[in-house]
Amino acid sequence: MVIKRKNKLNLSTSTRELIIDEAERIIAIAGLEGLKLDDIADILGIKRPSLYTHFNGRDGILTAVAERTPLPTSLNLYTVKPWPRNALVAVDGKLLFVLVDSYYGGAGRQAANATREKLTPTEQRLNKIVVDLVIEHFRRAFAPVAALEFQHVQTEINPNYVSVATPSEAVVVTRLEVTLNEAGGAVSLVLPLSSFDSVRDKLAEGLKSVSAETRQRWRHSLRAQLEHTQLDLATVFLEAELTMRELLQLKPGDILPIEMPKTATLRAGSRPLLRGKFGRSRGYNAVSVVEAVKTGALPINEEAIR
Repeated sequence: MVIKRKNKLNLSTSTRELIIDEAERIIAIAGLEGLKLDDIADILGIKRPSLYTHFNGRDGILTAVAERTPLPTSLNLYTVKPWPRNALVAVDGKLLFVLVDSYYGGAGRQAANATREKLTPTEQRLNKIVVDLVIEHFRRAFAPVAALEFQHVQTEINPNYVSVATPSEAVVVTRLEVTLNEAGGAVSLVLPLSSFDSVRDKLAEGLKSVSAETRQRWRHSLRAQLEHTQLDLATVFLEAELTMRELLQLKPGDILPIEMPKTATLRAGSRPLLRGKFGRSRGYNAVSVVEAVKTGALPINEEAIR
């Protein structure tokens, strides 16, 4: 049974996207067999023939939904003896597609999205080669402090069937970006932070023996990486409290009054970084930076890490 919206939507130039959105919602609730054109038209408040303006029927809508669905990521679960926790190696489905395309003599082109429930035999083989390489390098890197033995448990593409940690646990993620002819994807090794408890002291001892030259190289490398980190800055000019009734009664043309603040705070996530004044520059809305936001963070003692 499809759950229908009580209020009809106001359509704009995004009608095609709204149709795809509703199709995805219906499929998630009622499955493929529950997808009916009459239901989509009724929910969106349009007539069924209007759907054919954007799609050539039900099959066209299903194709559009499939194109939105990402290629399956290979999730490979391993036990790590003698550590008590499991490890996860995730291989991006786009990377597998590129590897297969290159393997068969292609140019390593970027994958088009496709809905699949399992990896092809060739993808499975290449997935094993990639995962084995990642595990072997990790095992060799930790050989001085622990003799690790990885044993394969399962490979899935459904994340609901694989778990290495609870949502509240901290994990260590090592991510590698692999590209072939400007296309590719990521390989990620995930371990719960608690996995390293048994070797924590040995790892700390190893850091003490690191030469000053190596520490200096690490410091410069870390600084260089941080300087090129991409931050998404955002500022909020309006925050209003509305009751649910008031929210549901809003319609196109309604006006929410805005009292512009004297300064705008630019944030990266929830962390305030800069303050500035809102205005226009070269015909665009802009914020003129006035000062950096002072936080309670302690200053970095560069001498201590040299």
